[in-house]
Amino acid sequence: MLKYSLLGMYMAHHQVFGLLADGDAAGANDIDTEHAFLEACRVGDEGLVLELLQNGIDPNIVTIPTGHSALYLAVVNGHEGLVRMLIKDFHVNPNGNPARDSRSPLFAAIDNGHAGIVRMMVQEFDFDLDGDDRDPEPPLRLASRLGRQQILGILLDAGVTINQMQQLL
Repeated sequence: MLKYSLLGMYMAHHQVFGLLADGDAAGANDIDTEHAFLEACRVGDEGLVLELLQNGIDPNIVTIPTGHSALYLAVVNGHEGLVRMLIKDFHVNPNGNPARDSRSPLFAAIDNGHAGIVRMMVQEFDFDLDGDDRDPEPPLRLASRLGRQQILGILLDAGVTINQMQQLL
């Protein structure tokens, strides 16, 4: 599996924005731009993500070979501001890309213990609290199994269904 270093990301960043500065926006829409965007989402570089989005990068592109979306990478790595920007400002589907992501963003946030992202997802955006077909277990069960007390409280306050409560018993 390919991994992109911070150095590689910033080298791609300078290459991409060199093209943009030269007026070659079409040349900036290549694989280096996509790698820079996805790596910026992974490491939480909101400035670079915003620049790339404003210059026309598709916010719904996915990594190769894993197929994770930019939103999923931001969620897994706990970048709350970036998650909010992608969903609110660039209209990325808050439930992720069902055809691409191996798990829903809500599942990923719970699994990685990102209570702030879980709170934002259930309070600000339209997340499916009953879970997703991609997820091996419902959100409430996952939070309970992992001992994520704060996240359990957030989910219960958000109105997790009785069906999920019964699945815990």
